Amino acid sequence: MTPLLPLPMIMTLSNKFIRSIRIQSNLIEMSMVQQLEEMHRTIHKLNNELITKEAKEKSLEEKVVQLMHNHEKQSEKIRQQNEQTQLIIYHYS
Repeated sequence: MTPLLPLPMIMTLSNKFIRSIRIQSNLIEMSMVQQLEEMHRTIHKLNNELITKEAKEKSLEEKVVQLMHNHEKQSEKIRQQNEQTQLIIYHYS
């Protein structure tokens, strides 16, 4: 899995990119400005998708932790029931 940049770093890079577009826009022909604006929209779209993905990953991680906890509790309960059954069998043998 590719390491992800922290959100503050992504936002900083996006803001620097926006400022660079504004500063250079007077010097660049219009089609280039349009291309840069499209890149800017794409970056924001990808940032939003990344935020959504991170939220989903966190939710899934929390669900996995809960499932593991539930599994451990169930396993312990089964172990205790087995011990009780063995004691009953031993007692009546």
